[in-house]
Amino acid sequence: MNELYFDNNATTALDEEVLAGLQATLAENYGNPSSPHPPGERALQAVDRARASLVRLIGAASPSEIVFTSGGTESIHTALHIALADRMPGLVLTSSVEHAAVLRPLESWGLRGTRSNRIGVDTEGLLDTDRLLEELARSSGRVQLVSLLLANNETGVLLPANELREIALAARSAGALVHLDAVQMPGKLSMEEWAPSADLISLSAHKFHGPKGIGALFVRSGITCPASGFLSGGPQEEGRRAGTLNVPGIVGLGIAAERALEHLADAPARARVMGLRDRLEEGLREGIEGLEFHGAAARRLPNTTNVAIPRIDGELLHLSLAAEGLCVSGGAACGSKSRKASPVLVGMGIDEKKARASLRFSLSRQTLPEEVEAAIETTCRVVHDLGALSVR
Repeated sequence: MNELYFDNNATTALDEEVLAGLQATLAENYGNPSSPHPPGERALQAVDRARASLVRLIGAASPSEIVFTSGGTESIHTALHIALADRMPGLVLTSSVEHAAVLRPLESWGLRGTRSNRIGVDTEGLLDTDRLLEELARSSGRVQLVSLLLANNETGVLLPANELREIALAARSAGALVHLDAVQMPGKLSMEEWAPSADLISLSAHKFHGPKGIGALFVRSGITCPASGFLSGGPQEEGRRAGTLNVPGIVGLGIAAERALEHLADAPARARVMGLRDRLEEGLREGIEGLEFHGAAARRLPNTTNVAIPRIDGELLHLSLAAEGLCVSGGAACGSKSRKASPVLVGMGIDEKKARASLRFSLSRQTLPEEVEAAIETTCRVVHDLGALSVR
């Protein structure tokens, strides 16, 4: 059975150049970049090259603004630590459709007295920016952090750049930092519209054809970090993240960043991905009646669509598509095996039954036109078969 992979917001296949770089580093560049001898120096040079690639990807001002981590979750935890540690308990403003990697640690911070306020979204998944700004004005002096998802991992809905600029100005006036969970962004859209508004930005390599187990946190110059890092120990990463650097992973992340920049500079290649996503939506509409595409009226990532299939049991639909080799998800990868409805879709006002019968298709620059046509055929056939069974 040939697999059709449409779950690229969960993880992506390694780029061939990334794989080659990983293999060469594992075989030859084994030094510890903290060591003062030639193998250590060669490892440090490789790390420095990757750091420079991340500077270009994010649009950072300096290599010192890049902190390497083990992935998106650690980057987010580190961002929260930088914003909240060594301070009296205050308030964090976030949204109701954030990833669990933000919401769960904020619950832990709540046990230490730091409250969080989740601002709602509309039926398209767009943040109620007016309410957030009102809360910032009302709680000025108590808000320590505004943490927002740049691109929703389930719907692809983007935080409008003009609204983020307004939020950032208000946050800085209130003495608060702005953190962006930008894990879904690299390689799909340029970050130049959003990055200047952020103080902290979290990234993860495996979302843009890099290796798992490596990520990065952008920390804007001038931000005072706690005396002890989130992971304390050695002096690595200027004391912001202790532990021997994962040189092969960092090399892979750097190459993935360069490959992402190449893709973003290629307008026809970018248009091709969006065109394939649009063709997928068109084909599903033609083949299945009553579809509802979540967040379709908002600006979205060009690779993502989330669609509700009417009159079909959601769990049975997901199992049937998987049995046919079509790899999609019902939400975030970390919660895709749960029978619960997606909190993101429910937060958009979608009822739980419809949310459970929703599918997320996420493409990549490696997705082929024939794979899109096969995904359309498979989905339509499975839905029609299940619909016929339901009326027998």
